[in-house]
Formats: sequence, structure tokens, C-alpha cells
Amino acid sequence: MNHIYKEPEFHLQMLAYNGYTAQGLRLPQLPDFVSRLFDNYYREISRAVRQSGELRSFVLPLQGFFDANQDEVNYKILYRCHPKDLHLRAICMTAALGEFRKMVFFGNSNEPQNAKILYQQLSNMRTEKVLEMLSQRKVNTVKLNRTL
Repeated sequence: MNHIYKEPEFHLQMLAYNGYTAQGLRLPQLPDFVSRLFDNYYREISRAVRQSGELRSFVLPLQGFFDANQDEVNYKILYRCHPKDLHLRAICMTAALGEFRKMVFFGNSNEPQNAKILYQQLSNMRTEKVLEMLSQRKVNTVKLNRTL
């Protein structure tokens, strides 16, 4: 058995440690939402794996709210379930803030990147684009004024 496949409880601990909890994602009205969602997906995939005897995958979709709930980040974490003992491996994850996206491959790690850090990286990408657009607008305004 490959060491990169871990028990489902390990993955729940890694999610919690990295901010993928109701509190960390700003979902206070749903205190155990992430663990219940994860459990539901795991139950479904483990049933399918037992029946087929083959590796199967599932995507855990999560949402987080940041900056006084003005920014919504959509996370998707891809897991693969091994037929031998129904342990999981985290493959990759994506995070999206509007049009800005980031994909992270786990390699031999099963630990997702911290939710707040991913949000900050996406927010920085958005800020850079806004600054670039403002700079371009300023350059175009200067060119226009010179031609007048």
C-alpha cells in the first residue's frame, strides 16, 4: 500500500488545520458542514469503490467568504479512493475568486494549502490586474492629451 493514501480522518484533520472549517470559511450557521459534506462524499465513493474494485475519485466543493463577506472563494479538492482499504489521497485543488483561479497539486503531500493564504494570493492577483488596468488607462490618457 502506498504511503500517500491516508485514512479519511487524516484528511478531515488536514482540512481543519488549514482553515477549511465552518469558522475558517465564515460559515458560522453551519458548524459541522465541512465534516458532514466530506463524510457524505466519502460514503458514496467508498460504496462505489467496493462495488467496482477500482480506484475512484471525487471532488469536495467548498465555499469561503472573506473581507467582511464581500469576497467569495470557491474551492474544489480532488480526492482518489483506493480499493484495497478505502484510504484516500488528495490529488489537487483549485481555488477561484471571480475570474482569478489557482491550482495546487499535492504531489506526495495530502495537505491542502491554507484557505486564507489561497484567498490572499487570489486577492493579490486581482489587485495586480486592477493596478495594471489603471496604469494602462493612465498611459492612454497621457497619449490622448499629447495628441490634443
